[in-house]
Amino acid sequence: MAEIESQFPPQPLGQGVFYQSQHPLIWRCVKPEAKVSALVCRDNERLLKLLNSSIPSPLELLEEQPLLYSELQRLELKVDLLLEQIGLLLAQQAPLPAAVPLRLTAQELQWWAQEAPRSGETVQVEVYLKEELRRPLVLLGRVKAREAETHGYRVWVLFTDLGEGVREGLERFIFRWHRRHIAQTRKGSPSARREPDTDSTTEF
Repeated sequence: MAEIESQFPPQPLGQGVFYQSQHPLIWRCVKPEAKVSALVCRDNERLLKLLNSSIPSPLELLEEQPLLYSELQRLELKVDLLLEQIGLLLAQQAPLPAAVPLRLTAQELQWWAQEAPRSGETVQVEVYLKEELRRPLVLLGRVKAREAETHGYRVWVLFTDLGEGVREGLERFIFRWHRRHIAQTRKGSPSARREPDTDSTTEF
């Protein structure tokens, strides 16, 4: 995660939870009046349901049912290995776009890359949150800012046509991932386990 952290400054406190990682991403400019089709919206909802079903609620399990938590971890590892093998087969047919550091909320997406759209443009962005699935989350938004950096640009895209079902799925994905990170941090740090979770923002 250190390499990803170097691309993004810490999130200010009070800005809410967010998801931060590095994933394949591709974008293209579209017309300002562009809308997400019902088919794409439905595919987004299905993908988020699948992603959310693979993320158990770990904090409660870790504290209340540690044996069940360990068993779920083993099952998830087996599923990940299976998806990885499927992904390797699919990769031979169509390679994924380059992975970039990104930060995601239910309102906007930030990413860093050597090429980026200009401020004010409307873009369609495809993000592969689970590379093994080979199915991208398709997002539509307006570029509210673009900052030049040493080796490229940092881009902020504000979503303009997300859809209520997709927004709810995205909020759940981000929140559950955030809680999972807390649980893993507490499991690995005895001192962290003794401290109550009073902040809803995760710093990476």
